Amino acid sequence: MLTIHIVDGNPENGILEFDVNGNRGNGNGDAKRTWQVHWIVKPGSAVLGITNISMKSVPGNTDIFTNDPPAQQGNGRQWKAKVDDNAPIADYYYDIEWESESGVKTHDPKISVKP
Repeated sequence: MLTIHIVDGNPENGILEFDVNGNRGNGNGDAKRTWQVHWIVKPGSAVLGITNISMKSVPGNTDIFTNDPPAQQGNGRQWKAKVDDNAPIADYYYDIEWESESGVKTHDPKISVKP
């Protein structure tokens, strides 16, 4: 399973801070086919909730979540999806739209599907 904790966010520039499977970073993570992917917003952060997670429109990007796309769980602070059984071994670029007190912001990490 790939667990992406959203630790905090900067409402001025939209940049999120992450802990991905125990490692601080830019939100990029590795997953394998059939893995669950969970996005969890840390309580008390500047991120009030996630409003959308969607595939970024860039050349060569392939949707790895066709059967079980990212979906909100409960109050918008948790989302989950499942990597397709036949997902290509490639990078998946996506947008996280998140809400702050100053409005909706966007951050664009990636998930790399590994063998």
